[in-house]
Amino acid sequence: MMQVPQEQQPLKCKCIMNPLKKISGILSLFCLLVACRGTDEGVPSATGYADVRFTALPATDAQTKADGSTEGLNEGGRVVVYAWQGKTPSETDKYAYSNRYTFHLNNGVCNLAPLSADMKLPVGNGYAFYALSTNHVDLPVPAMETGSRTAILQNGVDYLMAVSSSQSVSGSDAVTIPLAFRHIATQIVLTVKPAGTNGYTSAESLTAAIAPIDSSGSYIDLSATWVDDTPNGMIYWGTGATGGMPLGQANGQVKAGDKVDSGPNFTVSFILLPVAANAQIPLQFDFKGIEFDTGGKQAGKRYTARLNVSSNGLKGGYTYAFDVLISRQAASFSPLPQVNPWVVDGINLDEVIEVDPK
Repeated sequence: MMQVPQEQQPLKCKCIMNPLKKISGILSLFCLLVACRGTDEGVPSATGYADVRFTALPATDAQTKADGSTEGLNEGGRVVVYAWQGKTPSETDKYAYSNRYTFHLNNGVCNLAPLSADMKLPVGNGYAFYALSTNHVDLPVPAMETGSRTAILQNGVDYLMAVSSSQSVSGSDAVTIPLAFRHIATQIVLTVKPAGTNGYTSAESLTAAIAPIDSSGSYIDLSATWVDDTPNGMIYWGTGATGGMPLGQANGQVKAGDKVDSGPNFTVSFILLPVAANAQIPLQFDFKGIEFDTGGKQAGKRYTARLNVSSNGLKGGYTYAFDVLISRQAASFSPLPQVNPWVVDGINLDEVIEVDPK
């Protein structure tokens, strides 16, 4: 057998190692490529997408919120924008894209500030945008439970909605879309004043309470008809009713009345879900330091009341403003409240109310 020279043995090892190193290098490169590809999965390429941004404004005839915000849009109010691609909402078709925002007010301009990043949409498509807001920094927007219906609603929330349909995203540059928000809940504004006969002459303070509306089964339906320049009934109940029935006690919302100048009148407002026809809404008025022409000043006096709703109910998107006349014996409502900013519709209150007989 031929003897291999001793000095050639290292050469033999070297010849064996070189292929191993090549194979190892190829495997390392392959693993690196696979890892890189795995990192990019699920992240849309910037090519073919455009950033979509939104500005916000109140509808031209929208009512301001009860807290007196001149814009009707509150700083930090939560917003969710849903986008349907090439279609409008329906029970079966879920939105294609969504993003969360807050209202950001600056020098009279309101922008929707994204919580994370701008909405990115594929270019070359038409979209319908639907926005919902609670107009409040701490109240989340109700989630979508079906293709077009939200989860259950709650009383006292200033629900806002805006629609911008048939919008095209056609280039790679950022697109800005204006959204005009409307109030879709119901607002009741009370002016509490002395009655013409036996009315009080002065009062130090007033606290008013109104019973909650039963919200069981309530939802916002994004597929309902939306008209830009009129109120829209977007709040529904699963039973098919057009409003909820008030619960029995006036313990839903409690607010302090605001003094009107230096006179005896007070104003107070409440935001409710729409109210069903022929319902009765319990209210309560608590005065401190109330005084009449005779009998002197009383430390406190309570009136309990029932606001009777007509066969038309109290509709979403409307403000119902009326007077509450206080005498020594009773509280009564003005015969016909003012409905702002639209025509008088659906209410006829002329009820004498049970009182605390002091």
